[in-house]
Amino acid sequence: MPKKRRFNAFVLNKQKYQVGDGAMISPSEPDAAPYIGQILKIEAEPNDNRNVVLTLKWYYRPEETALGRYKWQGEYELLTSDHLDECHVGTVVGPVRIVTFDEYLTLTVCLFAPLLSLVVF
Repeated sequence: MPKKRRFNAFVLNKQKYQVGDGAMISPSEPDAAPYIGQILKIEAEPNDNRNVVLTLKWYYRPEETALGRYKWQGEYELLTSDHLDECHVGTVVGPVRIVTFDEYLTLTVCLFAPLLSLVVF
């Protein structure tokens, strides 16, 4: 079986995504917030440019965990995980900027338009 082709980037709806970028992924539930993941790999089968698959590292909102959200957690805070998954590139609904807490503290401009910038602990 031939090896999958690896890519460093892809363009979807005029937006470029690269390995390492954050992406919002369409949820399976119609009224749910988009899932948030970091792109680790971009791959496709040989001779098949339509079925591009992403390997993502998932981030969770506190309310998506068993412990829920504490009052002291920020509105845009995410929790990192070691959960990896594959998704078709067509499930991407937009970019998201993921920053660490230390990076957040150095920001001088408010970047928090809904779901464009998120803080990770």
